[in-house]
Amino acid sequence: MPRIICGANELDDANLTGKSVDESKSELKDVLNVPEGALVRLNGEEVGARNVSLREDDELEFVKPAGSKG
Repeated sequence: MPRIICGANELDDANLTGKSVDESKSELKDVLNVPEGALVRLNGEEVGARNVSLREDDELEFVKPAGSKG
């Protein structure tokens, strides 16, 4: 099942398999406290196309840019 990470918050959720990066972010924004403007990494690589579907073994990470307050 995909692993979703945002700072110290982490979640494994099989229900996200097949959903896009944007759909996953929308569903988990409040749960994982994803900040506005967070960088998005899929399996360690920054994601440009956010319509990419998550696979069973993917790791999706939302990262606050360094030097940002809040």
